[in-house]
Amino acid sequence: AVFSADGMRVLTASQDRTARVWDAMAGRPPSALKGHTARVTCVDFNAEGRRIVTASEDGTARVWNTLTRKPVVILKGHTAQVGCAAFAPDGRLILTTSVDKSARLWDAKSGELRWTLKGHTAEVLCGSFSLDGLSAVTAGADHTARVWDVLTGKPRCVLQGHGHWVVRALFCLDGRRILTASHDKTARLWDTETGKPVLSLLGHTQAISHASISADGRRILTGSQDNTARLWDLQTGKSLAVLHGHSAAVTCTSFSPDA
Repeated sequence: AVFSADGMRVLTASQDRTARVWDAMAGRPPSALKGHTARVTCVDFNAEGRRIVTASEDGTARVWNTLTRKPVVILKGHTAQVGCAAFAPDGRLILTTSVDKSARLWDAKSGELRWTLKGHTAEVLCGSFSLDGLSAVTAGADHTARVWDVLTGKPRCVLQGHGHWVVRALFCLDGRRILTASHDKTARLWDTETGKPVLSLLGHTQAISHASISADGRRILTGSQDNTARLWDLQTGKSLAVLHGHSAAVTCTSFSPDA
């Protein structure tokens, strides 16, 4: 689930083959985005909130008009399930990742394929853009994350060191560090220039399922199969709080835009 940039709407993905847009304040019945023929795995708003992208196990991603709830573009080309889709900060490009071991960069308006990012040796699980939109990072079941030049589609560096699937990879706001989360029970911060780890976030006792960074760039929130979420200081890697209460795995985390 993700918030729109203004914090007024929440976008969710479901196994019922739909995505839904919820009013975060009024709690009115949600609007459903219908068209995928299999589970919707990931959703994202563009910065203006006028477009939505959805990824699905039907092998496609779709771009939707937020107001009409109608599809604008269908992104076809992956040969297996699409697990992640994300807009670039300026909304002009979309990054998708797939079980087919590739990530792809698309023109968000025309749906034209710009680059196929090849290098992972197993399923690509997640991807995101740097704040300036010039770089992308992908996370894979090959235990690595990879940094890419968006303008050329060429690899910049490989982040190696995790002992299991890397399920999440995000640029920090300063663009100089990348956060990764892994099923090896750790999250890590990496230097984007050297590709070397800077900090390891230790405390979860089972696989980490998800991670997010607060809008002010000061906090990290991780969710784990140990049934907890943890709040961390991004600068020091110190654990600030352990959130107990769930009776099963915490599979998704998110900060509100004003956090």
